[in-house]
Amino acid sequence: MNAAGVTCGPINTLDGVFASDQVAARDMKISMPHPLSGSGSVDLIGNPVKFSETPVTYRKAPPICGADTDEILNDWLKED
Repeated sequence: MNAAGVTCGPINTLDGVFASDQVAARDMKISMPHPLSGSGSVDLIGNPVKFSETPVTYRKAPPICGADTDEILNDWLKED
């Protein structure tokens, strides 16, 4: 693309992305406990928006497939 004059940048692997200084400085990699992870936690992408007075909190890891089905169906199908 450079040879054709198209502005571009490198395409990184996930390992390369998360090894960058910018990702570390912006706290863009977070880890959360997860029951299906062999190591006990999963690495996730952190929220890019940073507020000084209302920092982002991470309360729940990604759900296991079907884990919230009953709750969602009960909410959608409840009678008023």
